[in-house]
Amino acid sequence: MKPRYLERLTSLLLFVALVAPPSAMACGEGIYIMRPGLRHQGYLAPNLATVLVYNNQETVPAATKAVYRGLVQAGHTVEVARTPEQLANALRERRYDVVIADFDQIEAIGKHVDSASKTKLLPIATKGQRSANDWRGRFHYLLEDRASLGQYLKLINQLVKDRA
Repeated sequence: MKPRYLERLTSLLLFVALVAPPSAMACGEGIYIMRPGLRHQGYLAPNLATVLVYNNQETVPAATKAVYRGLVQAGHTVEVARTPEQLANALRERRYDVVIADFDQIEAIGKHVDSASKTKLLPIATKGQRSANDWRGRFHYLLEDRASLGQYLKLINQLVKDRA
């Protein structure tokens, strides 16, 4: 027969496991996990942002589209501009917390961003561009080409926190 304190301890641990919220933090983004039996897991951004992505590729890879969907599912508001005209209109009509674009285009975009708006620029860089040291004086962070959703979320969260 079990001692009484073991029964109480087991009951307490079972109660805590059932009642405690199933959440964790990883890499700067919140992660929420559904109860056992449900097959969904996703990210929840701790600091929500309005994000403008300038992607002028003729065809956007499926992995990139999945990252955009993941940003929206995490709680961010995401708009994608495909042409220079769409980009100019978006920057004129709305204030964004973060603007994401290729490394070669981000400085030109920065000239159209109102400095008082506190909009942060997040360039996407190739391996060669990341290894150059001159970017550090111009940008706080770089996204690597083909970055994961977690990397996007981590850097957006950091930029939004730095804004305050």
